[in-house]
Amino acid sequence: MPGRASGATESKSQGRFNSPKSSTAAYTICCRAAETTSPGHSALALCPRIRTMGMFFGIAKRGCFPRFPFCTAKLLRRYCCIAIFDSLERNKKLPQMDTVASRFELIHIPIPVRFSFSPQFPWESAQLGVEVTPTDADTGIYEQHISSDIVLAVKQLWRLSGDLNWLKSYLDLVCGVADFWASRVQRRNDGSFGIYGVTGPDEYAVNVNNSAYTNAAARLSLEFAVEICGLLNVSCQNAGAWGEIASQMYIPFDSSRGIHPEYDGYTGGKIKQADVVLLGYPLGLDITDTVRLNDVKYYAARTDVNGPCMTDGIHTIALLSCGLPEAAAEYFPKSFANAKPPFWVWQETPTGGAVNFITGAGGFLQALIFGYGGLRIENGSLLFSPRLAPETSSMKVRGVRYRLAVFDVFWDQDHVIILNLPESAMTIFISDGLRSHEVPAGQRFQFPVSPFSVFAG
Repeated sequence: MPGRASGATESKSQGRFNSPKSSTAAYTICCRAAETTSPGHSALALCPRIRTMGMFFGIAKRGCFPRFPFCTAKLLRRYCCIAIFDSLERNKKLPQMDTVASRFELIHIPIPVRFSFSPQFPWESAQLGVEVTPTDADTGIYEQHISSDIVLAVKQLWRLSGDLNWLKSYLDLVCGVADFWASRVQRRNDGSFGIYGVTGPDEYAVNVNNSAYTNAAARLSLEFAVEICGLLNVSCQNAGAWGEIASQMYIPFDSSRGIHPEYDGYTGGKIKQADVVLLGYPLGLDITDTVRLNDVKYYAARTDVNGPCMTDGIHTIALLSCGLPEAAAEYFPKSFANAKPPFWVWQETPTGGAVNFITGAGGFLQALIFGYGGLRIENGSLLFSPRLAPETSSMKVRGVRYRLAVFDVFWDQDHVIILNLPESAMTIFISDGLRSHEVPAGQRFQFPVSPFSVFAG
């Protein structure tokens, strides 16, 4: 499988990490990718989704999509990306595709020009791609961060491909989501902007104000809308308003404790799954390692031990990014503890829940690639900070696709080997911050283990 991590010690023990689990996780996610752009694969067809009783759940976006840059370009673009834009067109054409802004009486800030639509993508969708969340569940109404999760995916794919023509096809989507958030914010007494009446990733906290994750994700969407207009040299009268909102977006922070409260009025209660700890990864919020560590320690102690399994992979990534591999090793085994033999298929929780829970499989793979591989998709480069996962002597990520290059990354305790594959159509450059080394297609470069960046030439 392209992009799978390998080299792990083989084991038949369910509680230990082994190669079959990583292979099965990668295989399961790729097999769930939509191979059509029919209405049944709606806004979230950008990524494989959890399917339960015919429903597709938005939470799989964060769990699974970050692994997709390592799939083939055909799968990534044809099967995973185009359907998002198709869904956007349906949003403009189908009257039943109500936006959250039109369903609720919300306070709008004045902006010079408004788009004719403001896409709020469904949390659960089915055949028509419309919101089908049961009326007794509040996620469809309040879990509005899903639209920003999709914008994050577009941003990641743009950074990986560098394809302006592809990016242009998503201009309406990105700007539409920015316009949606512009319609949702309200001025606070201190002059900053807040977002009221939402649910963050922690679904135990319903209809709260100023969710730290939601506000940060909305800010990312607004900033990227301004960026995309500049990249495409598109004049948009809304860009100034988006930039103003983004720069003044309120994100809760308790300076006395050095943590981000999950939302206004959070008192430390039990949470369902990773929420605030997602600020550093995948959102990339600029926070110090001290605050990131404070957040993960604070919320790990308050996370439901019987909650969904993808949270442990996020805790692993956060602790590794803080330089604490021993602490990360306590959470990493939990990220695959729900993979059940003989086929190593994930279940949602330790006691059951959804079967073939691919969000859990995605969280596990993220722990390998973005945690122990230390991969971050930067603006103009890929950054790696490789470490060995517990019980491994070496690891390898195959088929990393960056711009027109395709390369493998291998590392053990002492060395990193980069192989720019023969089918690669671009030279890559490896930099350790001091020197840059050219690696043409078909050649390899070996160097001592250390953080490094990959640039495409």
